[in-house]
Parts: sequence; structure tokens; C-alpha cells
Amino acid sequence: MDGTASTSKEDASESGTLLDQPKESLVQILLTLGFTREEAGEGLLCTGNNDADMAASWILENRESMQTARVLDVVFEQEQMGSLFDCVDMYKMVIAVNSELKMGQGKMASQVAHACLGVYKEMVQTIDKYSKMLFAWQQYGETIVVVKVDKTVNLLELRDQAETLSLPHYLVQDAGLTQVAPGSATVLGIFGKVSDVDQVTGDLQLM
Repeated sequence: MDGTASTSKEDASESGTLLDQPKESLVQILLTLGFTREEAGEGLLCTGNNDADMAASWILENRESMQTARVLDVVFEQEQMGSLFDCVDMYKMVIAVNSELKMGQGKMASQVAHACLGVYKEMVQTIDKYSKMLFAWQQYGETIVVVKVDKTVNLLELRDQAETLSLPHYLVQDAGLTQVAPGSATVLGIFGKVSDVDQVTGDLQLM
């Protein structure tokens, strides 16, 4: 009886009929390529569970986001168990727009998006350092505020202040394909505790 049940389960695993069960033969191929079992399983299940090469390509393309998701999942699980650090600090992202360039609304919107992504990617690259901040920010609404500065020199001064306070930040310098000259400093994104970010941008007007 036990032998029959075991064989049936192995057959089901190989054919992929078990729920969320990657094919073991394909998992083994991916393991020989240096992927972890977790990566192999996720790659197979996200690509149809039939092709190791396709799964390998998917893993390589998505490995960074997979790692970030795992870190944030661990943080969330710790919080659910009541053992998470006390997230009493509030965080926000502020995007400062260079009004001197007189960008159109569409151009400005795209530059703000670049700054948001730029700051986020900067933190993801050192996720061990910023996981607590990101988790708290996501839990409390992902606050993003857009303000304006009058001149390029003011934008660069904000960047210097952010560096002094060790706040994650990202300066967008446009390629110059539309509306502005190449290398123009269009927007600056800054992230951190509300009290810290306000030291840099608290006196600026909203867009």
C-alpha cells in the first residue's frame, strides 16, 4: 500500500498534475545549472512547467524582483507573528520638479515616474538595509509628494542635503530627446523618515 501511494505521488509530480508541483526532472536540470530549488520551482510554474530553458530564462530576467519579494515576505511574516521591529516611523517619498525647465505636463509626469523608480531601485539594490523602511512605507499608503523648485541650482542643493543626511535619492538627468537639453537635471526623488525628508523639502511648495 505504502509503495503504491508513493509511486503514484512521484508519477503525479513528474506529470505536473499536483497543484503547484513543478516537474522533478526539469527541477533537476535547473539545479545542475546552478539555480536553487525554490528558483527552479517558481520558474517552471510561471512558464508552463514544460521547458527548462524557458524557465531558466524567466529566472534570470526576474531574479532581482524574486529576491526582493522574498525579503519583504520574510518581513511580513515576522510582523504577522508579532516579532517584527516596531514600525513606528513614518516614511515618504518627495519628488522635487525643476520649474526652471518649464516642462509640459506629459514630460513632467514621465520625469516624476523616472525619479520614483530610480529611488526605489536604489533601495532594492541594498534591500537588507532598506527592507524595514520599504515595508513601513508600503503598509502606510506609499506616500509620494510632488513639490517644485525654481532653479536647477536649487535642485542640486537639495541633492547635496539628501546626501549629507544619508537619505536614499535619485537625480534624473534627461537624455534631451524632447523639450529640454541633454543632461538637464529635471527632477529629484528623496526617500526617508518624514521628519528627515522635511529637513530638505519641508519649505517647498506643492506642484
